[in-house]
Amino acid sequence: MFTIKYKIIDDIEKLKKIDEKYFEHDLAGEIRGLILLDFNSNLVGFYDDSLPIHVAEIFEELLVLWFTLLNKVIHKLTESKYVALSLIENNSTWIEFRVDNTYLKVSMISMKFYEDNIPLIITEPNKHIEYLEWKNIKITREEFVNEVISKTDLFIQFIEQINPSLLESFSIKELIKLLKKSKSII
Repeated sequence: MFTIKYKIIDDIEKLKKIDEKYFEHDLAGEIRGLILLDFNSNLVGFYDDSLPIHVAEIFEELLVLWFTLLNKVIHKLTESKYVALSLIENNSTWIEFRVDNTYLKVSMISMKFYEDNIPLIITEPNKHIEYLEWKNIKITREEFVNEVISKTDLFIQFIEQINPSLLESFSIKELIKLLKKSKSII
């Protein structure tokens, strides 16, 4: 089973009042929050709905970027039997996806790179892989794709509800475009 939990911790009242230019330039087109990816009880990220905002900020993630990357993983999995997604806050820790028929084998790995400008998603295994806490957790490709699409859709719908002008920002338009492509893959 694969699930995504997320919670926006940015000031919703502020997000309701800003325009698309302020969102892009001052907030870098991002919405901060908590996100947790659960691969059969093997966790990546952090989520606790009961935490006060000032405490939750310690664990903040960039939600637009996370949903963008997860949708890109869906696309890459149609082209490659191997995809690795870097954890944004730690470029030596990755989530590895290996296609196994209708399943994905997911592992938490460490990869060392000896060059600059490492992409956040790669489709070729690195020679310097070390398996971390968990390895080869089996989930169906379908449940991964459906959960990413579902949660990305909810995220975009929430943005539209609180401030439709943010849908015109570059980062959200890009996310919407990626989501449409993900939906076409099903």
